[in-house]
Amino acid sequence: MPPLLGTFLLRDGAPPLPDGLPQYTFTLSWAGDDVRGEGTVRVPHTGTEPLSEVSFLLHGNDSGLPTTTVQRVEVEAREVRVDADARELLLHVSPPVLPGETLEVAFTWKVALRRQPAGTDDLLVQGLLQLGGQGGGDHGLQAVGDGITVLAGGFPMLAPRVEGRFAPRMVRPDAPIGDGSWNVPARWDVTVVAPPGAGVVTNLVDSVGVDGRLRARGEGPWDFVVTVYDDPVTVSRDVGGVTVRSWARRGDEAAASAVLDEACHALRFLERYGRYPYRELDLAEAALSGGAGGVEFGGLALVASFLYAPTPSGLPVGGIADPAEMRAFVVAHEVAHQWSPGLVGADAWASPIVDEPLAQYLAWRVLAGGRPAAEADALFYRQVTLGYAAMRLLGGDDGVAARETTAFPNPLTYGGLVYGKAPHLYRALHERLGPDTVDRALAAAFSERTWTVVDGRSWLASLERGGAGGAVAEGERWWFGATGDV
Repeated sequence: MPPLLGTFLLRDGAPPLPDGLPQYTFTLSWAGDDVRGEGTVRVPHTGTEPLSEVSFLLHGNDSGLPTTTVQRVEVEAREVRVDADARELLLHVSPPVLPGETLEVAFTWKVALRRQPAGTDDLLVQGLLQLGGQGGGDHGLQAVGDGITVLAGGFPMLAPRVEGRFAPRMVRPDAPIGDGSWNVPARWDVTVVAPPGAGVVTNLVDSVGVDGRLRARGEGPWDFVVTVYDDPVTVSRDVGGVTVRSWARRGDEAAASAVLDEACHALRFLERYGRYPYRELDLAEAALSGGAGGVEFGGLALVASFLYAPTPSGLPVGGIADPAEMRAFVVAHEVAHQWSPGLVGADAWASPIVDEPLAQYLAWRVLAGGRPAAEADALFYRQVTLGYAAMRLLGGDDGVAARETTAFPNPLTYGGLVYGKAPHLYRALHERLGPDTVDRALAAAFSERTWTVVDGRSWLASLERGGAGGAVAEGERWWFGATGDV
């Protein structure tokens, strides 16, 4: 099959993509709570040595309950032997793929969607799950819940490659922590056959053919996600040539309009760090679970249903966690992820310190603009520091935030250190150097490392080169040290 031609998703003037991107061409067809898939993955070999083993990941299985079953694997012009478990397919190919050649693999598979439990759209229930250390898992990314179906990563995905090598996968089936997947940019051509009358949105450019099938195409995003609504509502706006859309189930129109306002505001603010690369940005209500407020994908962010519902009477939030403020912060956080790990990638298993603390800081900047200093400080405490304080109050230990997800004892400690303590690196630079200097350093670092994958130390070095003097030293304190209580 020839490469995908044309530019569907990238904006004019977006940074050019690197050569050698994988291309996914497949069809997803709904059959009740099952989704059947078939298609191909073209893998250009960009390394320097012959390639005899290729790894494909089944992303929906991080909670230890298999959801994806691969029924057929064929490799064009080669023999293949498959080693498989619930999370990974390791393909042994013969003859090996030589540098500069392209491997084409055909798959047939099935995804068994889960039914979300009661309480998925309840703010108090989800908050208590997170505080109780029961977060994590796949967050409902392959699930059906109250009129909304989410299918993210519902296909065999080439394991992420950095500098021609496959990144080792890290999983904790006993207590999943952090993002279930991460990857590098790719090219996509996907056909979705959803139930008749359903509303469908993906993170690509969508068009509906005469047969009712949706075709989604694009280049750049590191994953593919589709959200299907029984009865959707949508509102949209143009922001500097970017079509921003907010999707929700019927009945949540007011919240959908608020999410649109919040996303547009965040996009305008965050473009100071570099041009948003895509023509579209979608915000989609989703029945997320495990305490997740949102989940990011290139060109689309999922926002949890419990942030759309009116505040339940008697909910003890008050000035600590106002639901409207919480939703606005989540929206800004997820839009910020379009820069990290969108423009600059990160290994979400080995180095979650790169993107999550930065998204926390940038979300605070989006919401704090124009507020008096005391109000901005209080906002940072409520939405950032309080996560660390709650972790310590509930018995979690301070420690190194810059570690692999498998090295955290539980989701509570992961959240407290990565989301609550580690963002203080940026706050310390902000206070010492001033926001303008930090902004220039971030813009320079994003420009330097666009479409590459960084770890914590290399990202700090880029910030130093961009003018954020002391970033490496602050990293030793906030990321690599145990001084959070101070």
